[in-house]
Amino acid sequence: TLVFKHEPFSLLNLSKDVINSYTGLAGAANVKLTINAASTLPDIIGDRGRVAMVIQNLTDNAIRYTKNGGEIMITVEPRKLELYWAIKDTGLGIPEAHQKFIFDRFFRASNVSQEDFHGSGIGLYISKLIIEGLGGKIGFQSKEEKGSTFWFTLPLSKK
Repeated sequence: TLVFKHEPFSLLNLSKDVINSYTGLAGAANVKLTINAASTLPDIIGDRGRVAMVIQNLTDNAIRYTKNGGEIMITVEPRKLELYWAIKDTGLGIPEAHQKFIFDRFFRASNVSQEDFHGSGIGLYISKLIIEGLGGKIGFQSKEEKGSTFWFTLPLSKK
């Protein structure tokens, strides 16, 4: 059972902190990593440390599965009573037949397991547990050889 803190924090500032920690990996992979967001956004309610884990996992995946010279764009925007966070890459994408399993524990798509990518297939499963445990939603859109967009929403702070 996961126990969560429910405190207000800035999802944008957290995203910037995480992205700054991945600039070296993105640079080494020759991948452009940018954030698209208003300069100020309302706080969300959640567990900053656990949400950081989700952002780290999604960012790490996007960098690892995006080819040399690719681009990754993170978007953070308000939507009604929640904030929407998304990471869009120009990477490998996920075969349509495998998409229904992407949040299953230990699942890895065939186009990833054929390449030399390391991972256990547990990150997206844990990310889903965290986001849903905090009252949010998580999902994705993907097209093989075109890239993927993974997204989640979390409730706004009621300040």
